[in-house]
Amino acid sequence: MPDDDPRPHLGVLGPLQVHDGSAWRTIGSPKRRAVLAALVARAPHPVSVETLVREVWGDAPPASARTQVHGYVLHLRRALPACAADALTTTTTGYALDVATLGTDADRAERGLVVARAALAASDPVGAAQVVDGARGLWRGDPFEDVVATPVVRARVERLAELRREVEETGFAALLGQGLHAEAVGPLTRHLAAHPVREHVCAQLMTALHRTGRQAEALQVYRRLRRVLVEELGVEPCAEVQALHHEILRGATRAARPSPRRAAAAPAPSAAAPASPPPDVPAAPISRPRPRVPCAPEALVGREEELAEVVRRLRPRGVCAPAPVVVVHGGPGTGRTALALRAASAVADRHPDGQAYLLGCEFDGSPRPPAELVAELLVQLAIPDLPGSAPARAALLRAHLHERRVLVVLDDAVDGDQVRAVAPTGGASALLVTARHHLSDAPGTARVALSALRRADAVELLDRVVGDGRVGAEPGAAADLVERCGRLPLAVRAVGGRLAARPGWSVQTALDRLVENDRLVEGMRLGSLDLSACVGRALRPLTPGARRLHALLALGGPADLPAWAAAALLDVAPAVADGHLDELVDAHLLTTSCAEGRPRFRLDDVLLPDAAQRCAGLGATVVDPALDRLLATWLELARQATQALPPNPFAPPRGEDLAEVSTPAEAMEQVAAGALGWFDAERAGLLAAVRTAARHDRRSTCWQLAVALVPYLDARAHLVDWAQCHDVADGVTDEPLGRAALLRSRAQLHLYHSRMPEAARCADEALELFESVGHERGVAMALGARAVCHRLTGRPDLALPLLRRAVRIVTPTAPAAAAHLRWGIARALADLGELDAAVAELERARRLAREVDDSHREAVVLRELAVVHGRQGRPARALAALGEAEQVFEGLGDERCLAHVSRVRGQILSERADRDSEDLEHAAFALGRAASIFDRGSTRPDAAECLRGLARVELARGSVAAARALQARADELDARSA
Repeated sequence: MPDDDPRPHLGVLGPLQVHDGSAWRTIGSPKRRAVLAALVARAPHPVSVETLVREVWGDAPPASARTQVHGYVLHLRRALPACAADALTTTTTGYALDVATLGTDADRAERGLVVARAALAASDPVGAAQVVDGARGLWRGDPFEDVVATPVVRARVERLAELRREVEETGFAALLGQGLHAEAVGPLTRHLAAHPVREHVCAQLMTALHRTGRQAEALQVYRRLRRVLVEELGVEPCAEVQALHHEILRGATRAARPSPRRAAAAPAPSAAAPASPPPDVPAAPISRPRPRVPCAPEALVGREEELAEVVRRLRPRGVCAPAPVVVVHGGPGTGRTALALRAASAVADRHPDGQAYLLGCEFDGSPRPPAELVAELLVQLAIPDLPGSAPARAALLRAHLHERRVLVVLDDAVDGDQVRAVAPTGGASALLVTARHHLSDAPGTARVALSALRRADAVELLDRVVGDGRVGAEPGAAADLVERCGRLPLAVRAVGGRLAARPGWSVQTALDRLVENDRLVEGMRLGSLDLSACVGRALRPLTPGARRLHALLALGGPADLPAWAAAALLDVAPAVADGHLDELVDAHLLTTSCAEGRPRFRLDDVLLPDAAQRCAGLGATVVDPALDRLLATWLELARQATQALPPNPFAPPRGEDLAEVSTPAEAMEQVAAGALGWFDAERAGLLAAVRTAARHDRRSTCWQLAVALVPYLDARAHLVDWAQCHDVADGVTDEPLGRAALLRSRAQLHLYHSRMPEAARCADEALELFESVGHERGVAMALGARAVCHRLTGRPDLALPLLRRAVRIVTPTAPAAAAHLRWGIARALADLGELDAAVAELERARRLAREVDDSHREAVVLRELAVVHGRQGRPARALAALGEAEQVFEGLGDERCLAHVSRVRGQILSERADRDSEDLEHAAFALGRAASIFDRGSTRPDAAECLRGLARVELARGSVAAARALQARADELDARSA
């Protein structure tokens, strides 16, 4: 049935919505719906930006209307399901909706209508009724009911209203065909009341009434129709209705009720799969030469589904139907031509009058004029006496293709004009097109998209090209090699050809040679198999801005980038950058993804080296400012997001000012909506920015980015990322302030891993550097780190003076840092046994945290208060403080601090519990939960401490064996941390 198709589609038969394959989703604001409604109403034809502006604002658009339209289109693309993201394409004047990629429920209803009528024609009213029921179910209300009725939309609504009437009337015919005349009377009466001049419906109602013995009512229906037609339109009823009227008057129509036919017939044909096309119309082959397409490559692997789809779409539809036109589109190196040639070979027997092969581009990539393609095709088909004018030649070609059975292959087409020029208009001929773009303006086309091969298929292709068993002998190296090739058929063939020509090489040797010294571009070039050349041809038709953006995106490295990065790289408005991104996506030169509802763009790893070469070719005057803008924007966003986090003692110092940037408004909205969520979504891009800054010798930017991430990485316990980005920054940073900041941060990492000597060394070096540059807050935080080292190595007496000095430094200017340091003083006092003094110091720290609204620090202080209360023999107070702290950490999503709360709770419960107490159960649960979180976050010393606590719990329960096992696991973690 029409609504059984799980593929994503648009819903216009009711509110304008998107079905993602499982459920309906709404479309943003009314203006976005207005834009999408206009695109749907005109699909598949392009809609200019000017038209879209009129659709949204009428005759009084704002000055920013065009820019806003581009923004609405960008949001619409994000709203589409991932598998249909390419359906909304950019044209030279505006945008178009590719209905072959993303259809509508109206399309499904139309297909259902065709299938139902075919079932009726085949004397299958039961099947027709089933299909009609499915088509009816597609309506969710009035078409476009939540869209303002503009002229464009109104025209489409009127057509859909007529479609609904036709579906209903076909359903009535199905009822009558089954002999269900009595059941049909009510629906027919209501339908005719709403549409009183539908003569066909009048005939249906008259038939139903007469065959149920209600002749007088049938005649009354006729008289009512005739009166309306004569009085309002000045015409008589049509011949069909008049003949039926006379038949009823003569009593010729039998009132007998025939039995329903084919009640147990096979299921009705699906609306998504129309009835089989009529057989080919025979035509006598002509005795002219039969042109042929080039031979297909021998090794076509992993394209079985796509090949079957192309072959199916090329099936002739009969003389009266439009001729098949199929477009195979995909990015550079995906094997479009190979697939097309193999498909042409597979359908050769359907085209006895020959096949023709045309190139849409010259060798240099420039498009060929459509008239030139027509002339060449006429010559290939050996048609004599060609007329002189281009229109006459086009007419001659159309006539010849309509009369004969010819397959035309147009390889590397550029636009819809080329397709229209050589497309058959009907008959048994067909056109198969390959293109880098979707060719949304090509008429009447079915589209088949190509992307990278599956890994197993790519390895099989490599094995076939090499051909001597080396690939099978090294499966791991072969898998890595095809991944380096992006699993693109062209790249795999080129690399495989090199390997085949060097029988002394292993697959691992080929892989090593490919990746060493950045030789990826050279390694994927072998004769005509040249991935870089393919990329160049794909770029050539694009605008200069899109070509420049493609090169500059290499600066982002192998990472997904947000849309604002394009605007930063080009130094243009977001709407302009979005247009260039659209071009690159349409040309299959960028891949798209979505994280946290935010679109991402990425250069495929296999295309990155080529883009990097093109980027270098732009020159330093273009590349350097673009890189500085990108990195400065990342840094400013990270700083803004850090300020939106709870106050953190590791708040980074600022280095020298970078390039002035305009902070992306959309990104700032995301930061405001949730800084941690923004960091989570952009984490990979931010870490890649640190590496990019180091690679391009942006030393100050590199360390500032690295330390700017620390509050987030600390909050999320991403300790591995923390260490790696600091390793990168350490390698390039020579600025004293930057070195100091990295060392203080590194000291904290060592503390988390209980590496005291390393932490003390980093803290001492950081302290010296901060003092040399006069950075007081840095001095205080370095003192705090050194004090922690003293306390954790059993010398709290040495820690106290350092902490008190640090507090004196920061109290006037940084109360949040002062709260952190007073918390450290309290811990040192507690270690010295001065518990009351520790409680007093913690209360001071808590007041400071409240003054600056630092709920996180207050919760940390509460956790420490619980520890001290536990030591004072006040478990109830301790557990109450832990409960308050836990609520705060849960609200902030701080998993590591929650683990510390669980650790302390487990310790307190186990210390107060009897052997058979429920407290032991709760203690075991809390300690186990904490150990799991610490182990997952790579803080093994804390995990080991929790395991030792669990061992004590098991001993208290009398389970010696379990206690020994837990102690062994704790010792193992300690050993791994050493």
